Amino acid sequence: MGMLSGAGLNLRCAVITDLIVPKTRVGQPEVKLGIPPGAGGTQRLPRLAGVKAALDMIVSGDPVTAEQSVSLGICNQLIEKDLLEGALEFASKVGQAGGPHQLARDRNVVVEDGNYLKLSANKLNAVLAACGPRMRVLNVSKPRLSCLLMRG
Repeated sequence: MGMLSGAGLNLRCAVITDLIVPKTRVGQPEVKLGIPPGAGGTQRLPRLAGVKAALDMIVSGDPVTAEQSVSLGICNQLIEKDLLEGALEFASKVGQAGGPHQLARDRNVVVEDGNYLKLSANKLNAVLAACGPRMRVLNVSKPRLSCLLMRG
């Protein structure tokens, strides 16, 4: 239970399998501090959750629930009972399936709505503007972040 955020989520995005327990919140809150998330959040998260969901998490800084993280593909399974027991059951199922889970880097990432990147850039600009004095540190980074979002 608790929060899987920032560098913790970046680390999660780098591993093959992750289990999560109820009441855990998952997010990329860096933007609320006026800084961009690390590479794990900007590169790997879209491969796991899809571009739209990842951009929503990145530019808003708002976390998702454990259940949402599983439905988005960020975490593999929600364990509602004893964590060790649930983890052993999960490992047994993976072993019986005869192969590993599909790796995030092997998934195709598709942007269905070309306007979504522009909308996300606008949302990012609004969030960064609301950061006030904290944003002075990143005034140099803001155009670069917007440019990266516009390029996809």
